[in-house]
Amino acid sequence: MVGKNRSLENMEILQQAVRDGEYEKMSSVFASSPESRLLLDHFLEYLEHHQKFGALLPSHFAKKTLLNPIVYRLALEQSSASIEITDAYGQYLFVNRAFENETGYALKDLVGKTPWDLLVVQTDDFSMIRDSWKTVRKGNDWHGQAELRKKSGAIYLSTLTITPVIEKSIPQYYCVIRRDITESKRYEQALEKAHSELESRIEERTRALTRTNMELSLEVRERCKAEKTLREAQSQLVQSAKLAALGQLSSGVAHELNNPLFLIKGFNNRMIKEMHKGEIKDFSKLKEYTEFIAYNCDRMKKIINHLRNFSRQSQNETSEIAINRLVSNSFSLVDEQIRLANISFIKIFDRAHPMILGDTNRLEQVLVNLISNAKDAIITKHPKGGGMISIKTKVVDTRVYIEIRDNGPGVDTKDMEKIFDPFYTTKEVGKGTGLGLSISHEIVLGHHGNICCHSPDHYTQFTIDLPIVVDKKIAI
Repeated sequence: MVGKNRSLENMEILQQAVRDGEYEKMSSVFASSPESRLLLDHFLEYLEHHQKFGALLPSHFAKKTLLNPIVYRLALEQSSASIEITDAYGQYLFVNRAFENETGYALKDLVGKTPWDLLVVQTDDFSMIRDSWKTVRKGNDWHGQAELRKKSGAIYLSTLTITPVIEKSIPQYYCVIRRDITESKRYEQALEKAHSELESRIEERTRALTRTNMELSLEVRERCKAEKTLREAQSQLVQSAKLAALGQLSSGVAHELNNPLFLIKGFNNRMIKEMHKGEIKDFSKLKEYTEFIAYNCDRMKKIINHLRNFSRQSQNETSEIAINRLVSNSFSLVDEQIRLANISFIKIFDRAHPMILGDTNRLEQVLVNLISNAKDAIITKHPKGGGMISIKTKVVDTRVYIEIRDNGPGVDTKDMEKIFDPFYTTKEVGKGTGLGLSISHEIVLGHHGNICCHSPDHYTQFTIDLPIVVDKKIAI
């Protein structure tokens, strides 16, 4: 009842002040009233119903004189930031609700205290206190961070902004705004730690990756070196096997060269004898003799060139090859040996004249080796003759097949799985290196082909299949 009577008294004072134009008196009423917000609402209602009194007020009065003290105080009270106001000596005059909630201190707990009394003072904080006090005394704002202690004793980290309130060029009050950043700092530190750990892991992974790359590079170099050495060794091995085969062909080649040499010598002696007797009276007879000699010289040149091409080391030169011509050229190297062994030879060529892509020298080596093996096998079974070798080419879809068959003793079942192994041979000691079929197998595989052996009771057949050339490309 007392509060209500006091409000009515204040309203009467305000009404009389409006009539008398005593505006300062109105401000003092609002400033001293404990229910200033409610009083202001009632007073504004009064002005709306008594517009003649409202018209007496200056246009800026309600904003400047009535509203400011209350609105400012409400703004400070309702701010989410912790706000403190001190006097010129730093002692507390006002704290808002956010400050009380944040620290647990009410204004009555802070009588005679300053904001620095709430500090958790470290050694470095003394210089910070001196610096901040020196800054604000000069009329400048100060910004910083500090650890503060709550009434409960808990410590938290807060930002601090101290703004001096200047009157007559001298700071009379200080407004302190603080905000608890403990959680955000904790998140920031956690983020920095995670970032640091991530960087460390990335650096560690980078170092590990670098080491791995270096190891891989070294391994690649070593492997390339080993592959180069292996290729050189294989090339030398192929060449050695080729020269070994050439040695086996030497007797037949010598006989093959001996025939045209014997004919040349015979015709040459005959021509000289007839010239001495004067029996050659025109050049037609002489021309006949010289043409015969030239023919046999060309024949020997062809044999020698073929042997030279066969014996030279392959450079892995790839070109289109007519498969029928390849078989004929390979046979020409061993045909004299086959004839001397009284072995029949049959050739059946596909009329499509298939073309393949490969190294002529190496594929010729394969065929010479297979034909020579067939000849040697026949001689063991038919030492006085009567053997037969057949060679056949045929095209099936996109592949050409070369079949080399002989009627020798065949291959035992126990040997069939090993015939392509290096250094495996069924020949007598000193008559075979055991490398011919192994090298032939590798050469055929290197041409995207296959080689296999089939040996029933009455014959042995080796079959090679290779991709043919279609539109300038091999059909793999």
